[in-house]
Amino acid sequence: MVAHRFVAVVGARVVPEAWAPQVAAVVRCFLARGWGVGSGGAQGADQYALEAVVAAGAPACAQSVVFLPGPVAAAPGSALGTFAALGGRVVPGAGAGHAALLARSGHLARASSGVVAFLWGPSRGSVFTVREAIRAGKPAAVVLAGGGAELPRFSGGRWVPCSIGPVAAFRWVAEAAGPDGGEPTPTALHRIFVVPDGEPVHALMGHISLLSAGERLWFEQGVLAGDTVLVPYEALSDTPAFLALPRLRRRFRCTAREAAGLAELFLALDASPAVVAHYEAEARRLGVGAVLEDLVHLVVQLALVEQVPGSPRG
Repeated sequence: MVAHRFVAVVGARVVPEAWAPQVAAVVRCFLARGWGVGSGGAQGADQYALEAVVAAGAPACAQSVVFLPGPVAAAPGSALGTFAALGGRVVPGAGAGHAALLARSGHLARASSGVVAFLWGPSRGSVFTVREAIRAGKPAAVVLAGGGAELPRFSGGRWVPCSIGPVAAFRWVAEAAGPDGGEPTPTALHRIFVVPDGEPVHALMGHISLLSAGERLWFEQGVLAGDTVLVPYEALSDTPAFLALPRLRRRFRCTAREAAGLAELFLALDASPAVVAHYEAEARRLGVGAVLEDLVHLVVQLALVEQVPGSPRG
């Protein structure tokens, strides 16, 4: 258990370094009020938040925390290494890949006293962290840094303008309680009548009620019976529709195994639809095997760059 109360300051890996001062301003705002700061140990906004905590000195580090998706691998002289040396708490994960990232983000959101996320473009991982905080009843706010970022579309509340120190943001305000002053008025999505034995029914109902119509596609199975949605279980993936395996198999004319490999590699590279379209053309010209080999090489190079202390953030 984390010893100090903290606010998670997270965001997209691609938030430009020009936004580092705004991230630092938010961090200082919370530190000045006696809060610790949590981050997810990634590049971009998470890194800027960690660097701001380190710059604030040992007292700030001692009440702050970094959650990692996997084992601790802090290179000497890195911000994470300095943070730990100054008394900062580092919570390692136990997995690898996309599932480990989701687990890390969920753990961070639930352990925090609130979440502030800097969004740039789709920011799927950051939106997931914000949603997990809202599901857990924690305060949540987002900063639209750019790159076409939009306010996440959740049901059960609305975004209202606010400021965190000098930084303009939007905070989540849940819907008012029902007419009797109790829980909000139930909707059809609260009424799940058929689930397998042992499934956490109440957690599922609460989760589904917070999702927009599009986000309900995250569920692997869902049957509409009258005004009742029957959802057996949730898929642990936020894979976008353009990386769905059936679609990749059709576009790349490949086997299911090859499509699964393509999906994992595109996710690791945070590839856009335009990038996928480029490699679709390459697959028709060179073959799927050559495309897979090229993507593996890119992922390895990206991993090596991220492990080198002081390397450019891109």
